[in-house]
Amino acid sequence: MAEELAVLRHLPAERLGAELTMSAAHQHAPSGPSDPPSCFTISSSGHGGLKKALESLRPNSVVVLAPGEYRELETLEIKQSGITFMADQGQEGEVIITAHHSDLKGQPMMRVSGAKVSMIGIKFKHVFETSGEEGPKVQEEVCDTTIFVEGNSELVMKKCSIMCPKGKGLEVAGKAKPRIEECEISQCVVGVCLHGKAAPVMKNCHIFDCQASCVHARGHAAGLFDGNKMHAGGDACICAAGTTSTCFTNNVIGETKGCGVLLGDRTRITLERNNITAKHINGIQAGSEANPTVRGNVIKGSGGSGIVLHDKATGIFVGNTVEQSKLACIGVRDSAEPYFRGNTVSNGEGSGIVFLGSSGGVFEDNQISGNGCSGIKLNGTSHVLFDGNKVQRNKTYGIWLMDDSKGSFQNNVIEGNTKAGLFVGDRASPDFVGNTVREGKQVGIILRNSATGMYKNNVISKHETNVLLHGSCGGYFEGNQICYSSGCGVLCRAESTVTLIRNTVDHNVRANIAVLDRASPIVEENVIQEGSGRGLVITGHASGRFVNNIIRAHGLAGVYVGGHAEPYMSRNTIAESGASGIVVEDSARGTFSQNSILDNVSAAVAVQGSSSPRMERNVVKHNGHGGIWLGEHAGGVFEGNDVEASPFSWRIGTEVTAKVSTTCKTAGFDAEEPTLPRIEGKFVLIQNPGTMRGECIGSCKRKDATFDQQG
Repeated sequence: MAEELAVLRHLPAERLGAELTMSAAHQHAPSGPSDPPSCFTISSSGHGGLKKALESLRPNSVVVLAPGEYRELETLEIKQSGITFMADQGQEGEVIITAHHSDLKGQPMMRVSGAKVSMIGIKFKHVFETSGEEGPKVQEEVCDTTIFVEGNSELVMKKCSIMCPKGKGLEVAGKAKPRIEECEISQCVVGVCLHGKAAPVMKNCHIFDCQASCVHARGHAAGLFDGNKMHAGGDACICAAGTTSTCFTNNVIGETKGCGVLLGDRTRITLERNNITAKHINGIQAGSEANPTVRGNVIKGSGGSGIVLHDKATGIFVGNTVEQSKLACIGVRDSAEPYFRGNTVSNGEGSGIVFLGSSGGVFEDNQISGNGCSGIKLNGTSHVLFDGNKVQRNKTYGIWLMDDSKGSFQNNVIEGNTKAGLFVGDRASPDFVGNTVREGKQVGIILRNSATGMYKNNVISKHETNVLLHGSCGGYFEGNQICYSSGCGVLCRAESTVTLIRNTVDHNVRANIAVLDRASPIVEENVIQEGSGRGLVITGHASGRFVNNIIRAHGLAGVYVGGHAEPYMSRNTIAESGASGIVVEDSARGTFSQNSILDNVSAAVAVQGSSSPRMERNVVKHNGHGGIWLGEHAGGVFEGNDVEASPFSWRIGTEVTAKVSTTCKTAGFDAEEPTLPRIEGKFVLIQNPGTMRGECIGSCKRKDATFDQQG
């Protein structure tokens, strides 16, 4: 023993590095007077030399291997503690330990169960004869293993390499806790396989060219993989299943034919600060009730999706960047219900986030922008909570709901999207509360087909049309501010039946609310004001119920009813219009009851064409600008109206068929049967928006006077 120690102490200067490395390898090994460390130098002569050497090794021995190939015929069993195998760094050449599959008969090349074992600078190569037989398919159980670590072993490997073309490079089982640093594992079916309660630490290694996966973790395995490079895995670079809780941090996950990370079967792994940016199908795919924690990763350029969750997968996804995917950046389907917070989802060629089937989840404070389709898309019966997200500059819709999807959307900012901020189609029915939808290029919110939903306390502004309702959609809008559209604030079309209650609709250019086609909304207790065009337009074959609204301060008419429209309007205040308060023309009908029509620039009520409204018990105050004026051919019933006294309270055109009740309060006329002044010619009811008063266009004459006030 003294002579062996003397050999170690008197190494030549060029081998001091090896001595230092070896000393470092022994820092954790117990030693004492009864069991001092031993050092052996072995050369590669003959077959099975290492096996024979192992049989005579004591604990705490150092084996220095000279360069060369060491072919073993049987499994190398290392049961002793404190054994170190290291390449002789003072000589040129590699130390290669090989074993042939035909010799091992399915057993590992090396089995390590000793408590503290070190291997430094050694290349392990599992050789398979080229008999023409194919290796195991990816889905089959792989039997052959190069290095198998089990028990409570704390193997240390540094600067080693492992190859196993038809099996597993490194397999860790039991409660083993190996530490693997700066090693290379390649040309395997599975590079590193963990199971049992294994908990390895693997740092700064390179794992690549694996037919199935670079790392496969299952069972109750744990451990840490940090700072490694992995690429060229067949199914995935990382594959995990079972209740494994392995942690992967700061790894570079490169090109692979399959997924960057593939998770299933209730796995609970952690992925943190990894870079998944090279060519792959899906960056992270999790199914079968997988429940990962995914934080601070960059997932870029996926050929499919950056993240796909399916089959009841859950998980926590925080602070990740997912961008430039060919399909959806994030796909959630088949009853998956993840939690996403503070992620950036951007610049995908498809949608940012897509939900299919009965999926769900919670998404908070994410940035979803610049995607080629929609920012968020819900299909099937998905039901998701979105709170505090920014959905910006997506190429079609900010949020798109289809089929029977639902969802709760609150406190989100949805801006700058090309077609619409929110599109709700088919039978979708979201709860949309407290959001800001602004500055899109076309429409703020669209409801089509049979869509419904509740929309409360949102700010919807600065679109060509702020709210568009189409098809046979319904929907309930309450407490929203709908403003600053270059077209309409709310546009109801087709056979839509929306309910608008207690909204503020203001500063929209063409009309604050327009109801066309056969739409039939319920519009109650809204403030409709300060539009540069009309306040409320109802035309086509539209109808609807309009009750207790304030309609004021518009550049043109407060209410315009045309076509064949037939609305019911009651107890509204219509005031301060730049033209008439109410205009009814064409073949329109409708009931106007108990409204207050005040202080409009032109006639408070102007009826013309062949229209035939029923107006009863309205209050008309007009400050001499005109009360109720009936143009040529006008019809209808006017009963019990209180019209402010003035020579201009009533005007009747030629061929008027309207019925005016003798109980009308036509102030200023004392006759029991009121004599109503008649007008010859046609008068114009639309004000020039550039003037305070309407300019009379055409000849408007009465028998006893002329007037130049517009109706």
